[in-house]
Amino acid sequence: MFDNSTLLSSRQELEDIADLVRISFRLPLDGGFDLEDIVAHVRGGKTTKSRDFVDVVLTVTGFQIKSALDATPITWKRIRIRHGIRLIQESRCDASICQQIGDSVIAASNTHMADSFEKYGLDEIGYGRLILDSYGTAVYFERLLCTRKSTLFAPADFRWEWAKRALHGVHRETGETWFRWNGDDSDNQLHFVGERRWWPSDDDPHCIRFGLPAAMSLEEFLERIPVKSGGNCQPACHTIP
Repeated sequence: MFDNSTLLSSRQELEDIADLVRISFRLPLDGGFDLEDIVAHVRGGKTTKSRDFVDVVLTVTGFQIKSALDATPITWKRIRIRHGIRLIQESRCDASICQQIGDSVIAASNTHMADSFEKYGLDEIGYGRLILDSYGTAVYFERLLCTRKSTLFAPADFRWEWAKRALHGVHRETGETWFRWNGDDSDNQLHFVGERRWWPSDDDPHCIRFGLPAAMSLEEFLERIPVKSGGNCQPACHTIP
């Protein structure tokens, strides 16, 4: 078992993250604050602001951060493979080439994570995830993803097959589709649909559930935030409930 005491947020830190997410949703701005900025602020870390696997670096630990609606599959990574066009065409009628492509996709994902371990000198990488639903509620949870000495996904755990325009990675043990790679499109997105298996139970100590407020109107925002202007905007209180 891994000791997650220094990796995962305390209960107070989870509550602080939830509070800042609520404030972010109150702002009349498209998207509010980035979740990685919120987590980095609460945990005293730094955001990488890059395409690296890790979004937030603490000391010898880090986090990948994801935020999406509950019905939206997570984009795990954009992956291109060598000789992709030719291999994709050949794989349409050859299951062994499907497996070859899928193994390459998993290997690229693992390499992406390994690069962050080396670049930032990390021992552990965690996963911070905000799940939003259409009813105005949210769940934020954290979990350990991987250590420097372990591998997140094993290529042998998946078989690959085409379904419409996406190559599906089926988890052999469960028979469920965990990955969809859109290598036939220009975006090359690897969607991690099996991520739902990581979602927490109601009694998970490393998650927090909370309601989300409606965004303020611009007028309400200007009433609360002082604006220096030659017009009618007047300084007011700074509190954003």
